[in-house]
Amino acid sequence: KMAEGVAPMGGDGVWRSGPKLVFRSGASLPGKCIKCGQPSTTRQQRTLYWHAPWIYILVLVSLLIYVVLALVLRKKAEVAIPLCEEHRKARSNGLLTTWLLVFGVIGSIVGGISMEQPWFFLLGLGCFIRAIVVGVRSRLLVPTLIDDNGTAHAKGCCEEFLRSLPTYRD
Repeated sequence: KMAEGVAPMGGDGVWRSGPKLVFRSGASLPGKCIKCGQPSTTRQQRTLYWHAPWIYILVLVSLLIYVVLALVLRKKAEVAIPLCEEHRKARSNGLLTTWLLVFGVIGSIVGGISMEQPWFFLLGLGCFIRAIVVGVRSRLLVPTLIDDNGTAHAKGCCEEFLRSLPTYRD
């Protein structure tokens, strides 16, 4: 129906499909926090990108080939993500922590080289792993599919938020 220009059930461009949010690029999400379902106080404008999972195999061949193909073949969807004040602050704190850890990695590498202390590299590795974990946990929506029509499927919403949406039907 999307290919024919007919909206699936619930024509405002926002649906649920099991535990996933489905929306058309640019659609207006309900005014509830996607993380807890409470009334939102802010919206964070985001562009979500997605490419087919098979492209990851190219990392084994060449990182450069993967990057080029991922950039060329990616699809995008625009969305303003509603958040309550608590989850907005948690996201900001997560991003700040991630960046501080990245600077810790850089400092550990520089310190390890200049002081010839190999344990600095272990400290840097620990900061690197923690930065990845905190950065991944700070994501708001994770796209699992974006089709050619700009319809995105994403995970990361709480059940209370999803319950307020009509069911997506192909």
